[in-house]
Amino acid sequence: MILIPFLPCKKCPNRIQLPIPAVEPANQSAWPWGSTSVYLLCPSCSQINLYWFEDCQWSNAESQSEVQTAMRQIDIPCSKKNCPEMLHVFAALPVPSHLDDAANLVESIDLNGLTCKRGHRNYGCPKHPAIRCANPK
Repeated sequence: MILIPFLPCKKCPNRIQLPIPAVEPANQSAWPWGSTSVYLLCPSCSQINLYWFEDCQWSNAESQSEVQTAMRQIDIPCSKKNCPEMLHVFAALPVPSHLDDAANLVESIDLNGLTCKRGHRNYGCPKHPAIRCANPK
């Protein structure tokens, strides 16, 4: 039995499985983003919510193979004209998955109300060629 990190979705009853840390939970946080909060897409209901370090919880699993996920960062240009900031949304996808799988999610998710670092609210779903997707740093 192993411990696995997850976040409870704030819009549906499902859990958002996080990647398993390389070391035991007592020695390392499962929070891989370096900031105190992130926007995260629930794979079950396709809703984006703001999550904090304190939201992370742990559960038991029989084996690591039943819980393999990969985290992807989706960068979307701010909707305010001439703002250089990006909206950063994270998505937990099953292994194996590709960066294109995360980028393709953008057309189907609701970005209304998400803010960039400058506080500009986004309205609508972008169909923008500058969307980037990467492994989180």
